[in-house]
Formats: sequence, C-alpha cells, structure tokens
Amino acid sequence: MVAPSRVSKAKAILLAVNYAAESDFKALQQLSSSVPNELPLEIILRILLTYVPETVEPTQYVPLLLHLASERPQTDEDEDLDLSSVEGLSEDEARQKVRRLRLLPLRGSNSTFEATDSMSTFLVHRAHRIDTETGLLNLTPALIVPFLDRSQQLRTWFISTLLPLLRLHYEYYPHSGLDTSLATFEKLSDGAALGLLLSQAGAKGDSLVDITNRLARDLKGLAGPWAYGRGSSTEPTSGKGLASIETPLGLANDPRTKSASPWLLVYEWLVWTATKDLGLVIEAVHGWGGPRDVDLGGYADTIPGQDEEALQALDSAYAQAAIAVFYAAPSAMQHPFSGHQRLLARICSLTHLDPSELNIDLHTLPDIATDFTPLVNASRTFLLPDTAMRPENTLTVPSEASLFFLRAILLSSGLLAPSGFDNSPRSLADLCLFAAEDVQRDALQRCIRGLAGRSDTDDRRWVMARREFLWLWRWREESRQSVEGHQEPPKVCGVFRRVQRSFLETELLKAFLLGLHYQAVIETYLRSSATSAPLPLDQVEQAIWEVAMSFYDNATNGNRSRGAMRKASDIIGAFYPEFFPQSAILGRAEKLITATHHLSFYSLVLQPRVPFRPVTLRVHPDPIALFGKVLEQNRRSYTRVGALIAIGRNLVEAGLVTSNTDDVHDGPAPSDDDVMRNVQRRIASMAIEAALVEDDLETAHRLVLEELPVDTAPARSEGSAANAPDLARPSRIDDDISWRTAFHAGCYRPTTPLARSTTSRAMTPTATSIRHLEMRLELLSRALLLAPAAALTGILSAWQQCDEELQAAMARVAEYEEEWDDRVHGQMAGRFVESTSGSSSGLRLTTGGDDEGPMGLFDVARGAAAALSKTAFPLRASVGSGRGPALGVSQDDIRSTHSHESHEMGEEGRVRKRDQLSNMVTGGLASGLGWVLGATPVPTNTGHDS
Repeated sequence: MVAPSRVSKAKAILLAVNYAAESDFKALQQLSSSVPNELPLEIILRILLTYVPETVEPTQYVPLLLHLASERPQTDEDEDLDLSSVEGLSEDEARQKVRRLRLLPLRGSNSTFEATDSMSTFLVHRAHRIDTETGLLNLTPALIVPFLDRSQQLRTWFISTLLPLLRLHYEYYPHSGLDTSLATFEKLSDGAALGLLLSQAGAKGDSLVDITNRLARDLKGLAGPWAYGRGSSTEPTSGKGLASIETPLGLANDPRTKSASPWLLVYEWLVWTATKDLGLVIEAVHGWGGPRDVDLGGYADTIPGQDEEALQALDSAYAQAAIAVFYAAPSAMQHPFSGHQRLLARICSLTHLDPSELNIDLHTLPDIATDFTPLVNASRTFLLPDTAMRPENTLTVPSEASLFFLRAILLSSGLLAPSGFDNSPRSLADLCLFAAEDVQRDALQRCIRGLAGRSDTDDRRWVMARREFLWLWRWREESRQSVEGHQEPPKVCGVFRRVQRSFLETELLKAFLLGLHYQAVIETYLRSSATSAPLPLDQVEQAIWEVAMSFYDNATNGNRSRGAMRKASDIIGAFYPEFFPQSAILGRAEKLITATHHLSFYSLVLQPRVPFRPVTLRVHPDPIALFGKVLEQNRRSYTRVGALIAIGRNLVEAGLVTSNTDDVHDGPAPSDDDVMRNVQRRIASMAIEAALVEDDLETAHRLVLEELPVDTAPARSEGSAANAPDLARPSRIDDDISWRTAFHAGCYRPTTPLARSTTSRAMTPTATSIRHLEMRLELLSRALLLAPAAALTGILSAWQQCDEELQAAMARVAEYEEEWDDRVHGQMAGRFVESTSGSSSGLRLTTGGDDEGPMGLFDVARGAAAALSKTAFPLRASVGSGRGPALGVSQDDIRSTHSHESHEMGEEGRVRKRDQLSNMVTGGLASGLGWVLGATPVPTNTGHDS
C-alpha cells in the first residue's frame, strides 16, 4: 500500500472522486489533509458537487466542508486509507481518466449569487442542486447555517432568499400548493418576488382574524427578511414575475430608492392591496411596526447599513403609506370605524404625535382651522395609488395639513355613511379639493336625499343631521361660523366648501318637508329671530311650494285625502295661511289642489289604459281643454256645469290658465275677471256641445240662456255671486265662443221625435217639434245678439229658415185642429155651443179612446197655452197675425206683458218663458172663460206689482 502523501495529483483526484461517489467523506477528509497540494479546495468542492448525490443528508458532509474551510489540518490516519483503486494505474492512465472527468463548475448557471470565496459559492450551488434534483429545499438549512458566520454575503443571501422561501413553503403555507423553485425565485423582479411572498396573506376561506394575523406575520417573517438583503440593490432583478399580485413600480425617480427600495415596494404593495381589501391592510399595519419590526429567525440582529436616521426615514415613509391606504380604499365603510382609529394610532406613533389630536369621534365634531392651502394647490393625480408614495405628494407625506385633512375626511366619511353616498376618503377628498360648485351641489343633494329616504329619521335626528351638514360645509360648528366668521383662515375647507349657505339650508328645509317634519321646520326656520334665521321667509315660502308641488307632480290620484296628494295638501295646510297669510304662490297651490280634488271625482282617461294624473294639469298647455274629455267620458255630466265652472275658476286662480294673445285687444293685458269669464264661456260651450251630443236640446237651450249672457247682463251660474267675475264690464278678450255656441245649438236638429225633458213628455209629437223649433229660434236670436256684424247674415239666414219651418208646422197643426173640431162638433151636437170669438181654433181636445164627453177645464187650458205660444216670442210677432186672440188674450196684452217683463229683467233678472206663458194663460182664463166657472173677471194690471 502506497502512503497517501506519495500519491500523484492525478491519482489523488481519482481517489477523491471514488470516495465522493461512495459517500466516504471521512476518507476524503483524510485524503485532502494528506495531499493538500494535489487536491485544491476548488477541486474538492467541484468533485462533491458532481459525484455526491443530492439525496444525501448535508449533515454527512458538513464536517468535511468545515474541515476544508479551516485550512485542512494534518491527521495521523493515512495508513487506513484504501488506495487499491489507483494502485494498478500508471501515471499516464490516471491523467487520461482525469481528463475524461466532467466536473460541474463551482458557480451554478441558474444562480445570481456572487461571492468572493469558493465555499459560499459552493454552498449556494449545492442548495440549488438539492432543490432542483429532489425538491427538498428543507434540507438546505443544515448545509448553509454552519457557515453563516464565515461569510456576510452568504448570511445575506440565506436571510433574504432562502429563509422567506422556506417559511412560505414549509412553515406558513405548507398546503397552499405553491411550487416555486429557488432558481425561479431568484430570477423574479423585486415587485414580483414580494407579491409572491405576500400572495397567500389574504387567501379566501379563512376568518378575518386569521387573515389579519397572517398578513402582519408575513410582513415580519417574509417581507422583512426579503428586504434584508435588497437594500444595496439599486435596480430590480430582471425576470418574469409569478406573483399573484403584480406591483407597479412608481419609484424610479424617488431619491429614497437607493437606500430603501425594498421597503418602499412593501409600502406600495400595501397601498395597492388596500384598493381591494382595506380591512386586511388596516389590521396588518396595526400589527406591524415597520422596518424595525422584522423576524430574521435569529440569524441576524439588525438590518445592515441602516442607522437611526435611515430608520426614521423609513418610519416616515411607512406613515406616508398608512395615509395613502385611506385614499386607496374603494369605500371606507367596508371596515369597522374603530379600525380607522387604530390605523391613525399607528400613524401617530410613527410621526410622534399625540393620538388625541387625530381622534375621530363622531359625537364631538372638532373645529378644524388648519390652513389647507398646500393641499388645495395639489395635483388631482396625487389621489391615485400609483402616485401615493411619491415624495412630492402633499396629500400623503406626513405633515400638519395632510394629517388633519385626513382626520376631517374620515369624520366626514362617518357622517355621510347613513346617506348611502360614496364616502370613500378618495372620493370625498376629490370632492372637497377639486370639484366645482355644481358638482358639490349635486353631491349635497344626493346626500340629503339619501338620508331622507331612511325610515328611522325623526325630528330630533333631522335637527342633528342639519348640525352635521353645517359642519361638513366648513368643518366647524355652526355657532363659531356665525360668531367668528370674520376670523376664518383664508383657505376655509369643507366637503361642500364651494356651496352657498343659503343653498345648503334650502336643501335641508326641503328634506325636513319631504320627511313631513313640520314642527322641526317651524322651530328651526319660522320661529327664529330675524338676525339668527337660517333663511329669509321668502326662500322658506318658495321651498314649501316646491316640495308641495313635487308631491303633487308624483301623485297618481287627485283625491287630496290619498297618497302624495294628501302630503301636498298637508304641507300647504301646515303653513298657509297661518304663517304665510299673504302668500300668493301658496294660495295658488291651494286652489290647484282643490281643483284637482274635485276633478278626481270624474272619470278621465287621456290615453288608452293610462288614467289621469294630477301633473297633467300643470304641464298641459291648455288645461281647460281637458273639460271636453271630462264631458265626453262622463254621461250627463253637462247637467253639473256649475261644478265644472267652479273647477275652472280654481284653475284660473291657481295661475294655470292665461289668456290667448290672439284673442286679446290691443292695449292693456286682460284682467283676471276677463280670463275667468272666458273660461266660464269655454266650459259652458263644452257642456252645451255635450248636451247636444246626447240629444238634450232643452238642457242646451237652458245653458245657452243662463251661461252665455250678453255683455250687459250678469252671468247666472252655480256658486256664490261674490266670487263671480264682473261680467257687466266690457271684456278685453274677444268673445268668439258664445255666439258660435248659440248658433250651433240653434242649427241643431234633434235625432229623436220626443224631447228628453219632463215638461214636454206629455205633449204630442207635433207639439214637441214645434217646441224644438221655438227653442231653436230663441237660440238663434241669442246668437244674433252675441255675434259680430260679419256673422249676422249667416245667422239671419238660419233664423229665417227655422221660422219658415215653424210656420209650416203651425199651419199643419191648425189644419189638424180644424179637422178635429169638425169631427168633435158633429159628435157633440146639442151638447156644446162653440164660442163666436173663434178662439177655439187654438185649442186641442183630447178624449179617452173612442168615448165621447165634454171638454174639461184643463183641456181648455192646454189648448190656450198652445195657441199663445205662437205669439210669445218677440221676433215671431207676425206668426199669429192671421189668427184671432186665444182665450181673450189680445196681441196688445202680450206685447204689454213682454214690455213689463223686459223692465223686470233689467232689475230682477230674466223671467223664464214657461212662467211668462203661465201668467198669460191664467189671465186669459180669468177674463175669457170665467163665466164657465161663475167667477168674477180679474182686472188687468197695467203697472208693476210691488
């Protein structure tokens, strides 16, 4: 056996390969000590890399590595080595075998680690080989840890690279399914590597408490060690990121990057994570103290190269990240409000502030008088997450303005939470600093409407809400705003700082009214002194009207005792006329509600299957035209024309009806009486048309005489005379309705032989036709009185034609009566002596069937009335000129009666035609037929009875 010290270099290498392949590390250690010159350290380490299987426990060859690292002291056990494997080889053969060896390089191709000593390079390469070939990365600590004290580079690599990966896979998330190799992890960029390490912190399926604890733990045990060895790196490592959260690097121009790049990336990761889960980040920041609070596993005490000044800079950057977390959150109310206070407490500890200065108690609203000028002049992009960590961002860099602004924003967010408004700090900061006045107005209205939509708001809650909104307006209490308003700083801030105080108070008043909090309105806005009143009375009055009209416009039923109409009526009734007795707009609103209420009792459909809505009256260009639909859809509603005219009068008083300029004379505008009289004519005209449609000529005749008087006569309609317009005064509006309506009614021809009135049902068909002709003549006579001169020709032509028809009808009646008299005279010979005056030609005798009998008194009266009707109308004086006076009534008596009645019309009103006829018949019976009854003749009165 040859002594090991006498073995050649080639044979020593072959022996080392043989011992390594057989895992005989003790023999290899002895060989390395015996021939140190023939086996350099690099050759032995390369042999171990190449021929020692990766599955071998590192603890078996760590003593060998320690021996090699300690300059290989000599041993006395050379005789025990087995050299049989090289004894039979010549030197040339040994060299030839050595040349055929393919030893691995000391530095691995997949590793980015660079060291100045061969042992550290070997250990890192060996760790990569173990992970690549076996996947047993948990074997590497036993290989690396014994050498940490020998190399700071190795320590840094182990803490920043191997330790986080080991904890991620084997300690923190062993069942996560992550399978990232050591080589892959080293190639990741800084942002991707950090995202990978923290990707499991917010994994679903766990409770909130577990998630928050895990993230704080991961920041200490994963992100902290990872940042340990990254402080000297000025540029991120190239490579594709496998992290589930890609963190954009917005720090390229940050001067702090060279010394704090990994920590800034951690802060930026927190900011971006807050955009998805604010609660997770709040709890993590609360549980993690920053770069001073890291878990290095005991392998190092402090981060190298970080003095106290650098740590203070890192704390300040951490505070900036904590502030930016609020602005990155999509909605601040996704997490309990107490979490915000804990995050503010962390900011206070980092910036050395008293936590009470950033208290966000909603029950004690503070006066924030800080000058926010630097923030008002900030860029709107500072609210975005990718600019949050920039050193020039005045919204997030810790300062008095940024911290107190954040406090005010968080208080505002809590106050606006019940309204359902977007109360995220970013939205509120943008609204406060950068929104225009119209945008702030719209936001204020949405906030107040959202609060008004809640069902749990009583008078007390609304008074408190008003106090809160006034604080939101200036971030100061109302009392100090009024007393110390002149001392406000030049840049007063508030969420709604651009909105005028009057607009804010008006919107609050409307919210009070919408919630039906009338007592709160009275106490707050109507019973305040003139100096402390929030709003002038005229603005309060206008707001009441607007809210009442909003209820009115949204009503589906016009009945004032139901739904929205009831609310509108109650609002008007609560304040008018008690608090606003002289209010014109509230008075008009009351008239409108009254008119709508009465109109609701009629059926009215403007479109198929679409019932009438009250708002139609307000938006319709001519609401009086709707009365035509009412008369059309409600049978015999024309008989209640007085009620319809009363509704129209209310619409006029409500200001919905104005005169048509085409019908107005040149000169002053028409008065309300003119408009009222015109509306009355229009409604009466519609009612007359409806009566004619239903073949009711007698009602149409009555309506023309009563509702369409001439200008010199007062109107006769239902309702109080005190409320009627002054129709005796000449109107400023051309009356083109009355004469056309009267003319149309006079030209109407009934479609049924019998009239609808009860007074004419007992008349014969012929007499009914005569009665219709007489009414038509009277209607045409009224049209002549009302029509302009240009229309007289057509009306006279129609009147003449109607008069000819009446003459023909009466001639047929006279012929029929003569035939009847001849027949009756023959049947009653010897029982009745015909009067020599010839007046019997105006009488019509009726018998019961075929029986014969004497003519009764009432039969004679009916005949007399029929005869007298021929001379009852003044325009028809010539109709009965060829006939003698009936029942002793002469033409002079009739004319005298007409003259007497004309005088009474001017003083007491028009006498109805049937009353006129009744008086004449009574007088004729008393003077001409009194002998039948044995009565004494009554003398004719020539004067007017008192």
